[in-house]
Amino acid sequence: MFENQDKKKLYWLIDQYLSNKMSAWDFCNNYHVCYDVDLDLNSITTLEQQLFSELSSIAGRFSPYDQDHKNFPNVFYTENELQQKIITVKEKLYEQWPVAVPSLNKHSVEWVQFKKTNHGSYGCTDASGLEMRILGLFLSTDLGCSNVDYKEWAETKNSEYSHASPFNQNGDLIGLIEDNEGYIHLTDKYFGEQKPASFKIAKEYFVKILDGWQKYACQEAPIEIRLLYKNDEFIFEVTQ
Repeated sequence: MFENQDKKKLYWLIDQYLSNKMSAWDFCNNYHVCYDVDLDLNSITTLEQQLFSELSSIAGRFSPYDQDHKNFPNVFYTENELQQKIITVKEKLYEQWPVAVPSLNKHSVEWVQFKKTNHGSYGCTDASGLEMRILGLFLSTDLGCSNVDYKEWAETKNSEYSHASPFNQNGDLIGLIEDNEGYIHLTDKYFGEQKPASFKIAKEYFVKILDGWQKYACQEAPIEIRLLYKNDEFIFEVTQ
C-alpha cells in the first residue's frame, strides 16, 4: 500500500471510490488524512495541487445525511457533487494517471495461463505476450508454493536507492529489483545479456498477485489458473 506522504495514494483513493471499492464517507476520511495532513506538497505539480485542493474542499464538507442539507443549505456537499468532482479530477489528470503495469497498455486485455502438472505444481503453458510470460515464469517456477517470503521483501519500505531481492539465487529464472518509485522490475535473466526482457509493476499490485497466487495455486489448487490483466487490474480465473 502507498504511504500517505506519496501522492499516488490520492490517485489510488480516487480509483477505489470510482470502482465502488470504497464508500464516499471512507473516501473523504482517507482523503483528508492523506492530502490535508500527511502529503508532501512539494511532491505535486501546480495542476495537481489545484485539483486536489478543490477536491479537498468538497470532501471536507461532504455529508451523506439529508438533514444536514435541509438544516444548513449550501454548506454541505452531496455524494453526487463529490462524485462529479472526483470524475473531473481524473479526467484532467488522466494523461499522468499512475498505472499498475507501465509496460502494458492499460486498455488492453493481457493474460497468462497455468496448468497443474502430475506432481501438483503449476506450469506456465501460454501467455498473451512476453511481459505476461515473465510474470508467469516467476509465479510458477521461482515462487511456486515455497516458503520464500517475497511479500515481506516487497512490503519493506523502499530505500533511496534501488535494491535487489535477496532471493535471486543462481537457479531462479526471473530477477527482481525494486526501484525508488515503488515499482518492481521482473527480468528474464536468460533472455539475453544485451537487453533482457523485463516486466514493471507497481509494488502494491505485485503484493496482490502474490496473495492471489497463494490463495488459488497453493490452497484451492484447481486444474487450471488464468491470470488476467484488464482495466489496469489483475484477476484470477480458475477451472476446477
